[in-house]
Amino acid sequence: MLRLLPFLALLAGCSPVVVVQPIDIRIPACDGRFQVVNVSGATVRNLVVRTPGGAERDVLGLANLPPGTELTVAAPPGPNLMRAIMADGREMALGGFDPCRAEILRVTPAGLRPQ
Repeated sequence: MLRLLPFLALLAGCSPVVVVQPIDIRIPACDGRFQVVNVSGATVRNLVVRTPGGAERDVLGLANLPPGTELTVAAPPGPNLMRAIMADGREMALGGFDPCRAEILRVTPAGLRPQ
């Protein structure tokens, strides 16, 4: 009779118990890499990133970025201030750039544009 009790419970309209196992989904951490694409018509001499803590560094290093070229660089995750210094001395700035939210930073004649 004890073996019939689970069967009788199903017949009586009791719903079965479903056990859900957790799924291991690994999301890769952001490493801060993004593409800088120069469509401005002028050479980018420096691309300076300033972190919220105030630290600054040129993510282009010793490289220049001529018009029509692109380069993969890295910046710390988080809202950074980006400043492009052109070969002719002009400067463009963009606040709040997070490389974990934008994969591309375009240097345009009108300024820096995240994408």
